[in-house]
Amino acid sequence: MNTKTMRYMLFSCGLLCALRCSADDVTEAPDRSDIMVHASKAGDDIVTDVSFTVVATQKQVWAVLIDYDHMPEFLHHLDESRIIKKSGDTLTVSQHGKVAFGPFSSSYQTIRKIDLVPMRTIRSRVISGNIKKSNGMTTLTSEAGRILVVYHNESTPNINLPFALSRDAIEKQVRQQFQDFRTEVLRRALSG
Repeated sequence: MNTKTMRYMLFSCGLLCALRCSADDVTEAPDRSDIMVHASKAGDDIVTDVSFTVVATQKQVWAVLIDYDHMPEFLHHLDESRIIKKSGDTLTVSQHGKVAFGPFSSSYQTIRKIDLVPMRTIRSRVISGNIKKSNGMTTLTSEAGRILVVYHNESTPNINLPFALSRDAIEKQVRQQFQDFRTEVLRRALSG
């Protein structure tokens, strides 16, 4: 067995242990148990679907979801986010951050094109950066005094991890991201 193969096997074993340990140690807080997250694999893509409700106005939820310049203040995985171009309901957004898989992490940089249908839909796609592909859509619907947020994303990451090992970690991170969004919506609703 050559050195490269041995390193890959050691890395894979370490990653497996880290992901299993981090998934086993996770206890979901009751305030995010209703954030439904499902990650699946379709070819090279990781497909992520999310849905949750929040007691706020559609305007309050929308304001947080499109507050790209301030997202690092309330999204833990983002180091930088800024609108670099705006033309009507189309934005170009630069974002830098990192995702963690147990003790391992991977940094990312993206430029995204964001198309907005105000108060209803956000469509996002990566146009450059170190993520191969990411196409997402977020929709808002008013439902019995609550806002239903539904998110769908298809992405091809820049790192190749066995999906069976990374699924729990992906779902945990996505759930945390949307909990961060909801917490910020509620914080602003209470203060304003």
